[in-house]
Amino acid sequence: MNNRKHITLLGDSIFDNDKYVRKDCEVSKILSWILEENNISAENTLSALDGACIENVYVQNVPLETTDIFLSISGNDLLRYYYEIFNYEYKEIKNPNYVPNLHKKIKFKIGNKLDQYYNFSEKYLYKLKTKTLKSEEEIAILVKKMCIEVNDKYDKLLSYLTLLGIRVVVCDIYFAWMKDEKERELIKKVIKEVNKIIKANCEKYNVEFLEISSILKEEKDFSHEIEPSEVGGFKLAKLIKDRI
Repeated sequence: MNNRKHITLLGDSIFDNDKYVRKDCEVSKILSWILEENNISAENTLSALDGACIENVYVQNVPLETTDIFLSISGNDLLRYYYEIFNYEYKEIKNPNYVPNLHKKIKFKIGNKLDQYYNFSEKYLYKLKTKTLKSEEEIAILVKKMCIEVNDKYDKLLSYLTLLGIRVVVCDIYFAWMKDEKERELIKKVIKEVNKIIKANCEKYNVEFLEISSILKEEKDFSHEIEPSEVGGFKLAKLIKDRI
C-alpha cells in the first residue's frame, strides 16, 4: 500500500511567489525541503498561479495522485475592489528592464475597466497612480458588494472541490503590509470581512480552515507589500507541513 502524500497547491501568488523572492526560495520549493528534512513521505505540485482570482481555480491542474489540496485564493478578487476604493488609475510606462519571455503572462482584470497582462517582462508596465480615497459611504457600498460576490464565488468553488473526494484545506487571507498606514488599516478591516466569509463557507462544506493571518503578520513576512517573502514563505510552508 502506498502511503505517500501528494499535496497540490491551488490559488494565487501566496503559493506562486517565485517572482518576489530569490531563486528556489518560493513556497513550493521551501515546502519540498521541509518535508524532506522532516522525513515526511510527500511531494507537492504547484498549480497556483500569480494573479489568479476565484474563478481561475477551476482550470488549475489537480493531479490524479493528489491526496491533499491546499487552497489560497481571493486576494486578487479583493484587490479589484481595493483599487476602486482608493480610486487608482493606471499609467502606461516603458519597462526599462524588458527581457522577452522572462516570465509567464498572467491575465487579470480590475473592476470592469481593465483587461491587461500583468507581466514584468512586458515592454510596457502599468504603474498605479493614486487619485483620492472614496467617501465612507461609497467604501461601505463597495465592501458590501465585494462580500456578496466573494461569498457566492467561494460557495460554488468549495462545492466543486468537495466533489473531487480529496481532502481540502483552505487558507484565510493575511493582512497585507501596505506602507501607507491609512491603507493598511482600511485593507485590514476589509480582509477581516472576507476571512469571515471564507471561514463560514469552510464550515458549510466541512472543509478545513487554516488561519495563516495569525502567523504571517510582521513586515519581514512580506515582499512587495502583499506577497510572501522568504521568511513568510518558510512560515507558510511549515504551517502546511504541520497540517499534513
